Amino acid sequence: MEDVTSSGSGAAGLATRAARWTIALAWAMGLCSGLLSGFLSTGTPVVWLGYALALLGTFLLTDPRDAPLTLWRALAVVACSVAIAVIVLAQRPTGAVYLFDFASFLVALLIARGNARQGVLGGALMVLAAVAWGWATGAQPTAVAALVSLAVMAQVLGPLWRLVLRWIVGRARGHRSASAAAERITQAALQADRLRVIELNQVRAMAEPVLREIAAGVPLTGELRRRIAIVEGALRDRLRAPAFQQPVLIDAVASLRADDTDVTVVSPTTWTSSASTSPTPSPRRSPRERDASCCAPPSAETGCM
Repeated sequence: MEDVTSSGSGAAGLATRAARWTIALAWAMGLCSGLLSGFLSTGTPVVWLGYALALLGTFLLTDPRDAPLTLWRALAVVACSVAIAVIVLAQRPTGAVYLFDFASFLVALLIARGNARQGVLGGALMVLAAVAWGWATGAQPTAVAALVSLAVMAQVLGPLWRLVLRWIVGRARGHRSASAAAERITQAALQADRLRVIELNQVRAMAEPVLREIAAGVPLTGELRRRIAIVEGALRDRLRAPAFQQPVLIDAVASLRADDTDVTVVSPTTWTSSASTSPTPSPRRSPRERDASCCAPPSAETGCM
């Protein structure tokens, strides 16, 4: 459970100023309670040390770093709480004491902060100290029970706080992951649409002039046939060898086709499939019917002709 705290969670909210001053306000209320109940006036001056240790533990617990406390800082909180328990028990209380309860919540909040071992250790030491004090002094069981009841409850609430935090963080992470996945799918679809539009526009720019002339009934002269062959070959190249659509290669192939040269641009996959289906060599061609097969790897910038 100690690795649940994620960046931005404020160490279960205890690394924030609001948490620090809220707990400090609870400490001040405890001080007022001690004054009103007479605990401070009837107790020994060392009780004031207990309140000072409680305030010190508050500031140690609410360290502003967004992470569990360091080992020594967490142990310092435990030491403050155990010292408070000893001071309170030395006053021979007859029931619940606010200062003891406050110290028990400090160690319980260590669990919520992410220092589970130190929090459980501090809570166990405080409860054991109270039980041992009651057994050694012959205190009434009801007095011991009243003294440790909130300490035991705090040890239950600390892990509960941590589990709820873990559930909330898990839900938040799952929501962000689902949103990110949906965003990636959407962006991929938009990119595919943009590429499709670009491809269609390029094909239209290549084929539309010739198709318009044919639709207009322009006679099929030798020049028009040559242009049709060039466009048809360029479109075939885009389908057969999309990896070889570099401007230099496209211009070179178009120049050869304009000279009535038969040029076939073949990608590596097309070459492999054609070689497996046509093991026999192609018939001899005239010099004007050269077959320029470009079989460079996809990373190559130009092909061979």
